[in-house]
Amino acid sequence: MTDRTPDGGGSAHRSRTSLSGKKIGFFVHNIHDDYGFPLWLGARDAALEEGVRPICFCGGDLGGNLPANIVFEQAGKDNVDGLVFVGGIMCNRIGVDAYARYIERYRPLPMASIVVPLPGIPSVMGENEQGTREAITHLVKAHGRKRIVFVAGPKDNNEANLRLLSYQRTLRELGLPVDEALISEPGYFDDASGRRAIELFLDTRKVKFDGLFAANDNMAIAAMESLLERGIDVPGEVSVIGFDDQTVSRYTT
Repeated sequence: MTDRTPDGGGSAHRSRTSLSGKKIGFFVHNIHDDYGFPLWLGARDAALEEGVRPICFCGGDLGGNLPANIVFEQAGKDNVDGLVFVGGIMCNRIGVDAYARYIERYRPLPMASIVVPLPGIPSVMGENEQGTREAITHLVKAHGRKRIVFVAGPKDNNEANLRLLSYQRTLRELGLPVDEALISEPGYFDDASGRRAIELFLDTRKVKFDGLFAANDNMAIAAMESLLERGIDVPGEVSVIGFDDQTVSRYTT
């Protein structure tokens, strides 16, 4: 019997009878957004291709006292042979050090971390710096933008910090000043953070800007909506770019 993806994609995997008894647990904050769901699909497909059974443990951010996080306590050496953690989101509210301490409870299981490098644990990293560099360069060279605000992600999130550093570095490389007034307070990769950033820039700091780069697409879209609600022409007056290439961003104008 052939195992096919439940989403109707029709991609075939090994037959169920060829799957080994090995099981890999996948810790993720959710599987209903454009960040967690593709990661789960990729991990699931890769596990099946290797003849390993994937198990999704879907909880939430660590440190938020979320009832859903009890699901993470169900994983252990009795039901999985290894674990993969979506660390970039899971440590948003607790920081890397607390995240590292948290996953120690699962030793001696083999473990891997996505986007949060940890000593002695394999980590898979995205192209955060290169992607940010390309986005900022595009705003400057293709659209002539000179004052680009940065909508920041969580202060303890590794990816958010890499994107901020690359934003600052790229501006300097392009001969533009780094103005701290154009960098928002840390957010949480959500719509509310994008809206708060616009309020901060326009109502509190009253800064002028002609470009906006957000550390993820959710914040970029919310910021864009806030600008439009204020009668600001996007992209005529302000060009907007977000990070992650989420599906929703492809249909947002």
